Amino acid sequence: MQNMPPGIGPDVQAMRAALVRLGLTEVAAIEFTDNGVTSMARLRNLTEEALEHLIKQIPRDNNGGAGLVIPFVSQQHIQAIRFWDNRMYIIGAPYDVALVNEQLAEMWNEARKAETEAADATDNLVKSPRCSKRIPRGVLGRRV
Repeated sequence: MQNMPPGIGPDVQAMRAALVRLGLTEVAAIEFTDNGVTSMARLRNLTEEALEHLIKQIPRDNNGGAGLVIPFVSQQHIQAIRFWDNRMYIIGAPYDVALVNEQLAEMWNEARKAETEAADATDNLVKSPRCSKRIPRGVLGRRV
């Protein structure tokens, strides 16, 4: 990341460096910022589905991303950092792209998994009511 082209702002440089710390190659980090993920705010504003779509799109991109492989663990780290970014924003806690690293991503990936599993657990506890009696054929079609 030492040889940044002229015109690349410090925010974009910092975001690219953070993505590299999460395990992406420099080319993959450039693809992310070229696709608009130029700051933590831009990452936070993506939905989880939009981020997944972007991760799938970059290896198919004809502008330099074609053939790139984004390791699965790096994909998880990016999702976790988006989750962390969102939580810090919600509670008003200070956060900065300079704090982003694999250790932070792994910690917040655990929090993200715990939240998802807790939501799934409550869904599994509540069963929808089922009609226990079967209605005989023709009963509903009869006129009285």
